[in-house]
Amino acid sequence: MAVNRKNYLWLAEQLRNKINDEDWLPSEKIPPERVLSQEFGVARVTIRRALRVLESENRIRRIQGSGTYVNPGRSYRIPLMIDYTGSMNTYAPDLQRRLVRKEIITASENIAANLKIKPGSRVLYAERIDFNDEATVAYDKAYIPEQYARNLTDAVLETVNFLENWSQTVHFDITHCQQYIEAIAAMESCQHYLKLAAGTPVLKSTEYYYATNNGIAGMFISFYNSERIWISSRYDWKEKIANDNAQKLLSV
Repeated sequence: MAVNRKNYLWLAEQLRNKINDEDWLPSEKIPPERVLSQEFGVARVTIRRALRVLESENRIRRIQGSGTYVNPGRSYRIPLMIDYTGSMNTYAPDLQRRLVRKEIITASENIAANLKIKPGSRVLYAERIDFNDEATVAYDKAYIPEQYARNLTDAVLETVNFLENWSQTVHFDITHCQQYIEAIAAMESCQHYLKLAAGTPVLKSTEYYYATNNGIAGMFISFYNSERIWISSRYDWKEKIANDNAQKLLSV
């Protein structure tokens, strides 16, 4: 796929390289939007969007009335929004996924209860790791009932855009997802795949994806390296107020 050189993600990568290559040093003030717009030949709105990406990565900080500065710390983490794929496409476009285990298992009572299927049912079990810049950022375990695992090849399981490819390959629609996040101490598998010391805190996310018949199409238990990734969210108050006002008008 051709890269649009005017795209804000491409621009974010160019600005990120300036920090990584120390063209812009830690704590240094970066050029204003006007100068960057002229240098890269893009609109100032594109500059602002690219800078927001770097700000989300904690690479830069903005000081009102002063300017934008390179953060002094060199430990940057990928901001993880609710949409994992979208977050990685935005903030870690070079992320790669590797399938490290795949087999058909019979569901234990615990797994069957979570998937709302009969114990002993056939389930596809897979383990995958996501890595970026030669560092593993995430490791997950996938439990997919057999009816939702037909024709799932290794190549599909290894795609970062897995959810879209999964539903297209198996021919079903994902209606919604329930997600539960907690902090835990790194277990043995996390220590191995994420290369962490015993007891290191990791973020654990358990996600249930539902199909159109309200059945659970899959359960994914993900473990995120807290040194490489962090949970980020945004709530737009103005949008809420606008929606509330619109709802009031509809109810009149």
